[in-house]
Amino acid sequence: MKNFDWKKLLPHVAAIIIFLIVALIYCKPALEGKVVNQSDVSQWKGMAQQSFEYKEKHGHFPLWTNSMFSGMPAYLIAMDPTHPVTPLYLSWIFTLNLPKPFNFFFLACFSFYILLMTLRINPWIGIMGGLAYAYSTYDPIIIAVGHDTKMLAIGYAPLVIAGLLLIFRRKYLLGAALLTTGFALQATTSHMQIVFYTLLILGAATISYLIYCIKHNDLKNFAISMAIALGCGLVALGCDAINLLPTYEYSKESIRGGESELKNDAAKNSTKGGLDKDYAFRWSYGIPEIFTLMVPGIYGGSQGGEEYSKSAFADKLSEVGYPEEQALAYANGISYWGDQPFTSGPIYVGAVICFLFVLGIFIINDWNKWWLIGASIFAIILSWGKNLEGVNYFLFDYLPMYKKFRAPSMSLVIVQLCFPVLGAMALQKILFGGLDKHRQGPP
Repeated sequence: MKNFDWKKLLPHVAAIIIFLIVALIYCKPALEGKVVNQSDVSQWKGMAQQSFEYKEKHGHFPLWTNSMFSGMPAYLIAMDPTHPVTPLYLSWIFTLNLPKPFNFFFLACFSFYILLMTLRINPWIGIMGGLAYAYSTYDPIIIAVGHDTKMLAIGYAPLVIAGLLLIFRRKYLLGAALLTTGFALQATTSHMQIVFYTLLILGAATISYLIYCIKHNDLKNFAISMAIALGCGLVALGCDAINLLPTYEYSKESIRGGESELKNDAAKNSTKGGLDKDYAFRWSYGIPEIFTLMVPGIYGGSQGGEEYSKSAFADKLSEVGYPEEQALAYANGISYWGDQPFTSGPIYVGAVICFLFVLGIFIINDWNKWWLIGASIFAIILSWGKNLEGVNYFLFDYLPMYKKFRAPSMSLVIVQLCFPVLGAMALQKILFGGLDKHRQGPP
Protein backbone atom coordinates (compact mmCIF):
# COMPACT_ATOMS: atom_id res chain seq x y z
CA MET A 1 0.00 0.00 0.00
CA LYS A 2 2.92 2.35 0.67
CA ASN A 3 3.99 2.12 -2.96
CA PHE A 4 0.49 2.60 -4.33
CA ASP A 5 0.17 5.70 -6.50
CA TRP A 6 -3.01 7.34 -5.24
CA LYS A 7 -2.80 9.88 -8.05
CA LYS A 8 -3.95 7.15 -10.41
CA LEU A 9 -7.34 7.20 -8.69
CA LEU A 10 -7.90 10.89 -9.36
CA PRO A 11 -9.30 10.50 -12.92
CA HIS A 12 -11.71 7.80 -11.71
CA VAL A 13 -12.90 9.92 -8.81
CA ALA A 14 -13.27 12.83 -11.24
CA ALA A 15 -15.34 10.59 -13.53
CA ILE A 16 -17.78 9.73 -10.73
CA ILE A 17 -18.10 13.39 -9.72
CA ILE A 18 -18.63 14.51 -13.33
CA PHE A 19 -21.26 11.83 -13.97
CA LEU A 20 -23.05 12.81 -10.80
CA ILE A 21 -22.98 16.55 -11.55
CA VAL A 22 -24.19 16.09 -15.13
CA ALA A 23 -27.04 13.85 -13.97
CA LEU A 24 -28.07 16.40 -11.34
CA ILE A 25 -28.03 19.24 -13.86
CA TYR A 26 -29.82 17.25 -16.56
CA CYS A 27 -32.52 16.10 -14.12
CA LYS A 28 -32.72 19.43 -12.27
CA PRO A 29 -36.55 19.58 -12.40
CA ALA A 30 -36.64 16.46 -10.20
CA LEU A 31 -34.74 18.43 -7.52
CA GLU A 32 -37.57 20.96 -7.62
CA GLY A 33 -40.14 18.30 -6.77
CA LYS A 34 -41.34 17.73 -10.33
CA VAL A 35 -42.14 14.18 -11.44
CA VAL A 36 -42.01 12.81 -14.98
CA ASN A 37 -45.47 11.75 -16.19
CA GLN A 38 -44.44 8.26 -17.28
CA SER A 39 -47.35 6.76 -19.19
CA ASP A 40 -46.18 3.14 -18.85
CA VAL A 41 -45.74 3.53 -15.10
CA SER A 42 -49.27 4.95 -14.85
CA GLN A 43 -50.58 1.96 -16.80
CA TRP A 44 -48.71 -0.43 -14.52
CA LYS A 45 -50.28 1.22 -11.48
CA GLY A 46 -53.70 0.63 -13.03
CA MET A 47 -52.85 -3.02 -13.73
CA ALA A 48 -51.50 -3.60 -10.22
CA GLN A 49 -54.15 -1.64 -8.31
CA GLN A 50 -56.28 -4.73 -7.71
CA SER A 51 -53.26 -6.57 -6.31
CA PHE A 52 -52.38 -3.75 -3.93
CA GLU A 53 -55.99 -3.55 -2.71
CA TYR A 54 -55.92 -7.30 -2.09
CA LYS A 55 -52.68 -7.00 -0.14
CA GLU A 56 -54.06 -4.18 1.98
CA LYS A 57 -57.01 -6.38 2.90
CA HIS A 58 -55.30 -9.78 3.27
CA GLY A 59 -51.68 -8.90 4.04
CA HIS A 60 -50.11 -10.44 0.93
CA PHE A 61 -50.27 -10.11 -2.84
CA PRO A 62 -52.56 -12.46 -4.80
CA LEU A 63 -51.19 -14.90 -7.36
CA TRP A 64 -53.84 -14.05 -9.97
CA THR A 65 -55.33 -10.81 -11.27
CA ASN A 66 -58.23 -10.03 -13.57
CA SER A 67 -56.91 -6.53 -14.31
CA MET A 68 -54.82 -7.67 -17.29
CA PHE A 69 -56.09 -9.30 -20.48
CA SER A 70 -58.62 -12.02 -19.56
CA GLY A 71 -56.69 -12.72 -16.38
CA MET A 72 -53.02 -13.53 -15.76
CA PRO A 73 -50.60 -14.45 -12.96
CA ALA A 74 -50.36 -11.44 -10.67
CA TYR A 75 -46.82 -12.31 -9.58
CA LEU A 76 -45.63 -11.01 -12.96
CA ILE A 77 -46.68 -7.45 -12.16
CA ALA A 78 -46.71 -7.15 -8.33
CA MET A 79 -45.19 -9.45 -5.74
CA ASP A 80 -43.23 -9.19 -2.50
CA PRO A 81 -39.74 -10.78 -2.50
CA THR A 82 -39.63 -14.17 -0.84
CA HIS A 83 -36.18 -13.61 0.64
CA PRO A 84 -34.35 -10.53 1.96
CA VAL A 85 -31.09 -10.95 0.03
CA THR A 86 -31.12 -10.25 -3.73
CA PRO A 87 -28.54 -9.09 -6.32
CA LEU A 88 -30.32 -5.73 -6.31
CA TYR A 89 -28.32 -4.73 -3.23
CA LEU A 90 -25.25 -4.67 -5.47
CA SER A 91 -26.95 -2.07 -7.67
CA TRP A 92 -26.19 0.50 -4.97
CA ILE A 93 -22.53 0.27 -5.96
CA PHE A 94 -23.26 1.29 -9.54
CA THR A 95 -26.09 3.78 -8.91
CA LEU A 96 -24.94 5.24 -5.56
CA ASN A 97 -28.53 4.47 -4.53
CA LEU A 98 -29.63 7.66 -6.27
CA PRO A 99 -33.36 8.23 -6.82
CA LYS A 100 -34.74 8.02 -10.34
CA PRO A 101 -34.20 9.44 -12.89
CA PHE A 102 -30.70 10.39 -11.64
CA ASN A 103 -29.79 6.73 -11.11
CA PHE A 104 -30.51 5.79 -14.74
CA PHE A 105 -28.07 8.26 -16.23
CA PHE A 106 -25.38 7.77 -13.60
CA LEU A 107 -25.55 3.99 -13.99
CA ALA A 108 -25.21 4.14 -17.79
CA CYS A 109 -22.29 6.59 -17.57
CA PHE A 110 -20.43 4.66 -14.88
CA SER A 111 -20.85 1.18 -16.36
CA PHE A 112 -19.79 2.38 -19.82
CA TYR A 113 -16.78 4.06 -18.24
CA ILE A 114 -15.84 0.71 -16.67
CA LEU A 115 -16.13 -0.94 -20.09
CA LEU A 116 -13.75 1.58 -21.63
CA MET A 117 -11.31 1.13 -18.75
CA THR A 118 -11.19 -2.61 -19.48
CA LEU A 119 -10.26 -1.66 -23.05
CA ARG A 120 -7.41 0.46 -21.62
CA ILE A 121 -8.83 3.74 -22.87
CA ASN A 122 -7.58 6.96 -21.29
CA PRO A 123 -9.91 7.89 -18.38
CA TRP A 124 -10.70 11.34 -19.77
CA ILE A 125 -11.81 9.81 -23.06
CA GLY A 126 -13.72 7.28 -20.95
CA ILE A 127 -15.63 10.11 -19.29
CA MET A 128 -16.69 11.50 -22.67
CA GLY A 129 -17.64 8.02 -23.83
CA GLY A 130 -19.78 7.43 -20.76
CA LEU A 131 -21.67 10.66 -21.33
CA ALA A 132 -22.17 9.81 -25.01
CA TYR A 133 -23.65 6.42 -24.15
CA ALA A 134 -25.94 7.56 -21.34
CA TYR A 135 -27.33 10.67 -23.03
CA SER A 136 -27.98 9.20 -26.47
CA THR A 137 -31.54 10.30 -27.28
CA TYR A 138 -33.04 6.83 -26.86
CA ASP A 139 -32.36 6.84 -23.12
CA PRO A 140 -34.21 10.02 -22.09
CA ILE A 141 -37.03 9.07 -24.48
CA ILE A 142 -37.67 5.69 -22.84
CA ILE A 143 -37.27 7.17 -19.35
CA ALA A 144 -39.89 9.80 -20.17
CA VAL A 145 -42.47 7.19 -21.18
CA GLY A 146 -41.72 4.91 -18.23
CA HIS A 147 -39.56 2.09 -19.63
CA ASP A 148 -37.63 1.95 -16.37
CA THR A 149 -36.62 -1.71 -16.53
CA LYS A 150 -35.41 -1.30 -20.10
CA MET A 151 -33.24 1.64 -19.10
CA LEU A 152 -31.74 -0.27 -16.18
CA ALA A 153 -30.97 -3.21 -18.48
CA ILE A 154 -29.29 -0.83 -20.94
CA GLY A 155 -27.30 0.63 -18.06
CA TYR A 156 -25.98 -2.75 -16.94
CA ALA A 157 -25.12 -4.01 -20.45
CA PRO A 158 -21.57 -2.48 -20.54
CA LEU A 159 -20.72 -4.23 -17.25
CA VAL A 160 -21.59 -7.60 -18.76
CA ILE A 161 -19.41 -6.97 -21.81
CA ALA A 162 -16.57 -5.60 -19.68
CA GLY A 163 -16.61 -8.77 -17.59
CA LEU A 164 -16.30 -11.00 -20.66
CA LEU A 165 -13.46 -8.90 -22.11
CA LEU A 166 -11.55 -9.12 -18.82
CA ILE A 167 -11.87 -12.90 -18.92
CA PHE A 168 -10.52 -12.88 -22.48
CA ARG A 169 -7.57 -10.84 -21.18
CA ARG A 170 -6.91 -13.62 -18.65
CA LYS A 171 -8.08 -11.48 -15.74
CA TYR A 172 -10.17 -14.48 -14.78
CA LEU A 173 -11.15 -13.62 -11.21
CA LEU A 174 -11.94 -9.95 -11.80
CA GLY A 175 -13.69 -10.70 -15.08
CA ALA A 176 -15.78 -13.49 -13.56
CA ALA A 177 -16.85 -11.23 -10.69
CA LEU A 178 -17.84 -8.40 -13.03
CA LEU A 179 -19.58 -10.64 -15.57
CA THR A 180 -21.58 -12.46 -12.91
CA THR A 181 -22.53 -9.27 -11.10
CA GLY A 182 -23.43 -7.32 -14.23
CA PHE A 183 -25.40 -10.15 -15.82
CA ALA A 184 -27.24 -10.94 -12.57
CA LEU A 185 -28.23 -7.30 -12.15
CA GLN A 186 -29.34 -7.09 -15.77
CA ALA A 187 -31.39 -10.27 -15.44
CA THR A 188 -33.18 -8.92 -12.35
CA THR A 189 -34.59 -6.07 -14.47
CA SER A 190 -36.65 -8.78 -16.23
CA HIS A 191 -36.27 -6.94 -19.54
CA MET A 192 -35.25 -10.01 -21.50
CA GLN A 193 -35.19 -8.26 -24.88
CA ILE A 194 -32.26 -6.06 -23.81
CA VAL A 195 -30.65 -9.14 -22.25
CA PHE A 196 -31.06 -10.84 -25.65
CA TYR A 197 -29.35 -7.94 -27.45
CA THR A 198 -26.54 -8.02 -24.87
CA LEU A 199 -26.08 -11.72 -25.61
CA LEU A 200 -25.82 -10.89 -29.32
CA ILE A 201 -22.97 -8.49 -28.53
CA LEU A 202 -21.30 -11.14 -26.38
CA GLY A 203 -21.69 -13.60 -29.25
CA ALA A 204 -20.04 -11.21 -31.69
CA ALA A 205 -17.17 -10.59 -29.24
CA THR A 206 -16.72 -14.33 -28.72
CA ILE A 207 -16.55 -15.06 -32.46
CA SER A 208 -14.03 -12.26 -32.94
CA TYR A 209 -11.90 -13.52 -30.05
CA LEU A 210 -12.07 -17.10 -31.36
CA ILE A 211 -10.65 -15.94 -34.69
CA TYR A 212 -7.95 -14.01 -32.80
CA CYS A 213 -7.03 -17.15 -30.80
CA ILE A 214 -6.93 -19.32 -33.92
CA LYS A 215 -4.58 -16.87 -35.62
CA HIS A 216 -2.32 -16.76 -32.53
CA ASN A 217 -2.56 -20.49 -31.72
CA ASP A 218 -4.13 -19.81 -28.32
CA LEU A 219 -7.20 -22.04 -28.30
CA LYS A 220 -6.39 -23.24 -24.79
CA ASN A 221 -7.05 -19.79 -23.34
CA PHE A 222 -10.21 -19.53 -25.44
CA ALA A 223 -11.53 -22.79 -23.99
CA ILE A 224 -10.71 -21.71 -20.43
CA SER A 225 -12.32 -18.31 -20.98
CA MET A 226 -15.51 -19.81 -22.40
CA ALA A 227 -15.82 -22.32 -19.55
CA ILE A 228 -15.53 -19.50 -17.00
CA ALA A 229 -17.92 -17.23 -18.92
CA LEU A 230 -20.57 -19.94 -19.26
CA GLY A 231 -20.29 -20.74 -15.57
CA CYS A 232 -20.72 -17.06 -14.70
CA GLY A 233 -23.76 -16.84 -16.96
CA LEU A 234 -25.45 -19.81 -15.30
CA VAL A 235 -24.78 -18.40 -11.82
CA ALA A 236 -26.11 -14.99 -12.86
CA LEU A 237 -29.31 -16.45 -14.33
CA GLY A 238 -29.70 -18.61 -11.24
CA CYS A 239 -29.73 -15.48 -9.08
CA ASP A 240 -33.03 -14.49 -10.71
CA ALA A 241 -34.42 -17.93 -11.48
CA ILE A 242 -37.31 -17.29 -9.11
CA ASN A 243 -38.57 -14.68 -11.60
CA LEU A 244 -37.22 -16.02 -14.88
CA LEU A 245 -38.64 -19.54 -14.64
CA PRO A 246 -42.26 -18.53 -13.86
CA THR A 247 -42.09 -15.93 -16.62
CA TYR A 248 -40.84 -18.55 -19.07
CA GLU A 249 -43.61 -20.92 -17.95
CA TYR A 250 -46.30 -18.30 -18.47
CA SER A 251 -44.89 -17.22 -21.85
CA LYS A 252 -45.86 -20.61 -23.27
CA GLU A 253 -49.52 -19.71 -22.73
CA SER A 254 -49.19 -16.21 -24.19
CA ILE A 255 -48.89 -14.95 -27.75
CA ARG A 256 -45.11 -14.88 -27.26
CA GLY A 257 -45.13 -18.64 -26.82
CA GLY A 258 -47.49 -19.19 -29.70
CA GLU A 259 -49.96 -21.27 -27.65
CA SER A 260 -52.51 -18.64 -26.66
CA GLU A 261 -56.13 -19.31 -27.67
CA LEU A 262 -56.28 -15.66 -28.69
CA LYS A 263 -53.55 -16.19 -31.28
CA ASN A 264 -54.60 -16.52 -34.92
CA ASP A 265 -52.53 -19.47 -36.18
CA ALA A 266 -54.10 -19.12 -39.63
CA ALA A 267 -52.76 -15.59 -40.06
CA LYS A 268 -50.58 -15.03 -43.11
CA ASN A 269 -47.49 -14.12 -41.12
CA SER A 270 -47.97 -16.32 -38.07
CA THR A 271 -44.89 -17.85 -36.47
CA LYS A 272 -44.83 -21.18 -34.68
CA GLY A 273 -43.81 -20.72 -31.07
CA GLY A 274 -43.65 -16.93 -31.21
CA LEU A 275 -45.33 -13.66 -32.07
CA ASP A 276 -47.11 -13.03 -35.36
CA LYS A 277 -44.79 -11.17 -37.70
CA ASP A 278 -47.34 -8.44 -38.47
CA TYR A 279 -47.47 -7.59 -34.76
CA ALA A 280 -43.78 -8.13 -33.98
CA PHE A 281 -42.50 -6.00 -36.89
CA ARG A 282 -44.74 -2.95 -36.53
CA TRP A 283 -41.94 -0.73 -35.21
CA SER A 284 -39.50 -1.37 -38.04
CA TYR A 285 -36.99 1.37 -38.79
CA GLY A 286 -37.09 2.63 -42.36
CA ILE A 287 -33.93 1.82 -44.32
CA PRO A 288 -33.06 5.49 -45.02
CA GLU A 289 -34.31 6.35 -41.52
CA ILE A 290 -31.13 4.81 -40.10
CA PHE A 291 -29.45 8.15 -40.83
CA THR A 292 -31.18 9.56 -37.73
CA LEU A 293 -28.16 8.09 -35.94
CA MET A 294 -26.26 11.16 -37.17
CA VAL A 295 -29.04 13.56 -38.30
CA PRO A 296 -31.87 13.37 -35.75
CA GLY A 297 -34.45 15.46 -37.58
CA ILE A 298 -34.15 13.80 -40.98
CA TYR A 299 -37.61 12.22 -40.55
CA GLY A 300 -39.19 14.94 -38.47
CA GLY A 301 -38.89 14.08 -34.82
CA SER A 302 -41.37 12.83 -32.26
CA GLN A 303 -45.08 12.41 -32.75
CA GLY A 304 -47.26 14.32 -30.36
CA GLY A 305 -44.37 16.04 -28.62
CA GLU A 306 -43.36 19.69 -28.70
CA GLU A 307 -41.06 19.78 -31.72
CA TYR A 308 -42.25 23.15 -32.94
CA SER A 309 -43.05 26.37 -31.15
CA LYS A 310 -43.77 27.89 -34.55
CA SER A 311 -45.02 26.16 -37.68
CA ALA A 312 -46.10 27.35 -41.13
CA PHE A 313 -48.61 24.49 -41.18
CA ALA A 314 -50.03 25.60 -37.82
CA ASP A 315 -50.28 29.15 -39.17
CA LYS A 316 -52.34 27.90 -42.11
CA LEU A 317 -54.65 26.03 -39.73
CA SER A 318 -55.07 29.19 -37.68
CA GLU A 319 -56.04 31.10 -40.82
CA VAL A 320 -58.98 28.75 -41.42
CA GLY A 321 -60.25 29.00 -37.86
CA TYR A 322 -58.25 26.59 -35.69
CA PRO A 323 -57.33 27.94 -32.23
CA GLU A 324 -53.61 28.71 -32.12
CA GLU A 325 -52.72 26.13 -29.44
CA GLN A 326 -54.78 23.42 -31.11
CA ALA A 327 -53.20 24.15 -34.49
CA LEU A 328 -49.70 23.94 -33.03
CA ALA A 329 -50.54 20.70 -31.19
CA TYR A 330 -51.84 19.19 -34.44
CA ALA A 331 -48.67 20.22 -36.29
CA ASN A 332 -46.56 18.57 -33.59
CA GLY A 333 -48.76 15.48 -33.75
CA ILE A 334 -47.77 14.80 -37.37
CA SER A 335 -44.15 15.96 -37.20
CA TYR A 336 -42.82 12.41 -37.74
CA TRP A 337 -43.09 10.93 -41.24
CA GLY A 338 -40.97 7.78 -41.03
CA ASP A 339 -41.98 4.13 -41.47
CA GLN A 340 -42.91 3.45 -37.84
CA PRO A 341 -46.54 3.87 -36.70
CA PHE A 342 -45.43 6.66 -34.35
CA THR A 343 -42.44 7.48 -32.19
CA SER A 344 -41.51 9.61 -29.20
CA GLY A 345 -38.29 10.66 -30.91
CA PRO A 346 -35.46 9.53 -33.19
CA ILE A 347 -32.56 7.31 -32.14
CA TYR A 348 -29.59 9.66 -32.34
CA VAL A 349 -26.13 8.65 -31.11
CA GLY A 350 -24.38 11.82 -32.27
CA ALA A 351 -22.77 13.02 -35.49
CA VAL A 352 -19.33 13.19 -33.82
CA ILE A 353 -19.70 9.64 -32.48
CA CYS A 354 -20.69 8.39 -35.94
CA PHE A 355 -17.69 10.16 -37.47
CA LEU A 356 -15.30 8.65 -34.92
CA PHE A 357 -16.83 5.20 -35.43
CA VAL A 358 -16.25 5.37 -39.19
CA LEU A 359 -12.75 6.74 -38.60
CA GLY A 360 -12.07 3.88 -36.20
CA ILE A 361 -12.91 1.36 -38.91
CA PHE A 362 -9.90 2.59 -40.87
CA ILE A 363 -7.33 3.49 -38.20
CA ILE A 364 -7.85 0.87 -35.47
CA ASN A 365 -5.92 -2.39 -35.75
CA ASP A 366 -7.33 -4.40 -32.89
CA TRP A 367 -9.45 -7.57 -32.72
CA ASN A 368 -12.12 -5.70 -30.74
CA LYS A 369 -12.85 -3.59 -33.81
CA TRP A 370 -14.37 -6.52 -35.66
CA TRP A 371 -17.03 -7.45 -33.11
CA LEU A 372 -17.98 -3.80 -32.73
CA ILE A 373 -18.48 -3.47 -36.49
CA GLY A 374 -20.17 -6.85 -36.87
CA ALA A 375 -22.60 -6.33 -34.00
CA SER A 376 -23.47 -2.84 -35.30
CA ILE A 377 -24.19 -4.05 -38.84
CA PHE A 378 -26.28 -6.95 -37.55
CA ALA A 379 -28.25 -4.61 -35.26
CA ILE A 380 -28.98 -2.23 -38.13
CA ILE A 381 -30.23 -5.13 -40.26
CA LEU A 382 -32.49 -6.26 -37.40
CA SER A 383 -33.83 -2.72 -36.93
CA TRP A 384 -35.09 -2.63 -40.53
CA GLY A 385 -37.52 -5.43 -39.70
CA LYS A 386 -40.24 -5.81 -42.32
CA ASN A 387 -38.43 -3.34 -44.58
CA LEU A 388 -35.88 -6.11 -45.17
CA GLU A 389 -38.25 -9.01 -44.69
CA GLY A 390 -36.30 -11.54 -46.78
CA VAL A 391 -33.56 -11.50 -44.13
CA ASN A 392 -35.46 -10.56 -40.99
CA TYR A 393 -38.38 -12.95 -41.43
CA PHE A 394 -35.84 -15.78 -41.76
CA LEU A 395 -34.01 -14.62 -38.62
CA PHE A 396 -37.32 -14.27 -36.79
CA ASP A 397 -38.18 -17.90 -37.55
CA TYR A 398 -34.78 -19.45 -36.85
CA LEU A 399 -32.68 -17.22 -34.55
CA PRO A 400 -33.19 -18.71 -31.06
CA MET A 401 -35.55 -16.67 -28.83
CA TYR A 402 -35.82 -13.81 -31.33
CA LYS A 403 -39.45 -14.65 -32.17
CA LYS A 404 -40.43 -13.80 -28.58
CA PHE A 405 -39.71 -10.09 -29.05
CA ARG A 406 -41.29 -7.17 -30.88
CA ALA A 407 -40.25 -3.71 -32.07
CA PRO A 408 -37.15 -4.34 -34.28
CA SER A 409 -36.04 -0.70 -33.88
CA MET A 410 -35.03 -1.54 -30.31
CA SER A 411 -32.02 -3.45 -31.65
CA LEU A 412 -30.33 -0.10 -32.20
CA VAL A 413 -29.38 -0.14 -28.52
CA ILE A 414 -26.53 -2.34 -29.80
CA VAL A 415 -25.41 0.49 -32.07
CA GLN A 416 -25.79 2.93 -29.19
CA LEU A 417 -23.19 0.88 -27.29
CA CYS A 418 -20.82 -0.18 -30.08
CA PHE A 419 -20.47 3.18 -31.85
CA PRO A 420 -19.06 5.12 -28.87
CA VAL A 421 -16.74 2.22 -27.93
CA LEU A 422 -15.03 2.20 -31.33
CA GLY A 423 -15.24 6.00 -31.38
CA ALA A 424 -13.37 6.13 -28.07
CA MET A 425 -10.73 3.74 -29.43
CA ALA A 426 -10.31 6.00 -32.48
CA LEU A 427 -9.95 9.07 -30.27
CA GLN A 428 -7.42 7.21 -28.14
CA LYS A 429 -5.43 6.41 -31.28
CA ILE A 430 -5.51 10.04 -32.47
CA LEU A 431 -4.60 11.65 -29.15
CA PHE A 432 -2.33 9.05 -27.52
CA GLY A 433 -1.22 6.80 -30.36
CA GLY A 434 -2.93 3.65 -29.07
CA LEU A 435 -3.74 1.86 -25.85
CA ASP A 436 -2.65 3.26 -22.51
CA LYS A 437 0.93 2.01 -22.11
CA HIS A 438 0.41 1.55 -18.38
CA ARG A 439 -2.45 -0.86 -18.99
CA GLN A 440 -1.01 -3.11 -21.65
CA GLY A 441 -1.87 -6.76 -21.45
CA PRO A 442 -3.12 -9.71 -23.45
CA PRO A 443 -4.71 -9.30 -25.92
